[in-house]
Amino acid sequence: MRSTRAARPLVALVVLVAVALFATACGDDTTVTTGDTGTTTAPTTTTSDTTGSGGSGRHPDDVVLTVTSEGGFVPVEFLVDRGPRLVLLADGRLIGYGPVPAIHPSPLLPNTIVTRLDEATLERVGELVDAVGFPDFTDKRDDSANSRVADATTEVVTWYDPDGGAHTYSVYALGLVPEDRPDDVAALAELVDLLSSSLYGAADAEPWVGDTLLVTAGPGQPDPDFPDTRPWP
Repeated sequence: MRSTRAARPLVALVVLVAVALFATACGDDTTVTTGDTGTTTAPTTTTSDTTGSGGSGRHPDDVVLTVTSEGGFVPVEFLVDRGPRLVLLADGRLIGYGPVPAIHPSPLLPNTIVTRLDEATLERVGELVDAVGFPDFTDKRDDSANSRVADATTEVVTWYDPDGGAHTYSVYALGLVPEDRPDDVAALAELVDLLSSSLYGAADAEPWVGDTLLVTAGPGQPDPDFPDTRPWP
């Protein structure tokens, strides 16, 4: 939605879910592309532990898995402050965006909520991480649905191994074209659905407040309806 203060710089505030989101990927940078899927291979890790509860040495606050929606048919203002919509920590906490009131202007900060996954759900998460094959690559992409679906988002799912290495699988229109998709894409869709339903169906979800605030600013667009502008701030 467009603000009447269009001459002011666009300011978007983003709550950083965890400093560990800035972890850099380690491994081989070799890229192999086949059809619509590009894969960067990496040495297979010795464990696919996803939660840190199995003695992997993870810190409870370590980020294990993130889900981010990129692109889609949305205004540029929506893209500026888009961060991970789901973040799974090593101790089983799951953080994401909760509902927001349908008002304008919208709240300055997102409604971020947290719940804790039970052992059965965490075990299933681990099984799906193995089914996707996260430990076997560092970066993989599937855009095969772009000929059948327009203006969809690309779901970017990143799993962090116990050493902090990032393993990312990006799939366009994930879940929108379920037929004729590879088994690893189907497993990825199930993983995202499991995390989403676990957060938004949780009766014990509560507000979560981050430790760091990132401010992103840019020039506003001139609006002839508001010629009497002032420098800001």
